[in-house]
Amino acid sequence: MISEEITLSKVYILIDYENIQPKTLPSLKDENVNILVFVGKTQDKINFNIARSLQLIGKRARYIKIHATGNNALDFHIAYYIGLLAGVDKTARFHIISKDTGFDPLIAHLKATGIQCTRSDSFPGSRKPEETTDKTLETKVIEHLEKIKKSRPGTEEKLRNMITAVFKQEVSLQKVSPLITTLKAQKIIQIDENKKVSYLS
Repeated sequence: MISEEITLSKVYILIDYENIQPKTLPSLKDENVNILVFVGKTQDKINFNIARSLQLIGKRARYIKIHATGNNALDFHIAYYIGLLAGVDKTARFHIISKDTGFDPLIAHLKATGIQCTRSDSFPGSRKPEETTDKTLETKVIEHLEKIKKSRPGTEEKLRNMITAVFKQEVSLQKVSPLITTLKAQKIIQIDENKKVSYLS
């Protein structure tokens, strides 16, 4: 684990941004931790939260843009930088953030030669946004209506029945009315005098 292995030795975290794009970075205040983000040639955008996190880290973080395409082009760059840095500092520790298991034979070889290197598909302790965010029932209903865009309920009664059937574990009949009122207030739906529903998005 990265957090367990940080010592007085330099720690280099090498992110394969072409393979995995973390939404956030943990707080890395340790002055011995350095981050290298390897970006593919055709990648033109970086997640704002990642960019901001790297700016806060300052000189200990940098981007490395790959100027060529091809199978494993980015992987070879990561391998090159590990070799380069290991040649300068024999005690350095390396952590590759990537889902690519192709790194594993390289890691095994590095360990056999005394170079400490590991791979993970995420930062230890990090969780996906959808796992850390509790969506409201209202949000879930809106997302469901977006998914069934071509078969949305055409009447208020059918809309009520759909909400009750799909979200039966989270909604009671008493909650449906205020939920529909909220959907109307947010201009997600409109209900006419004949109880017909039209969708505004």
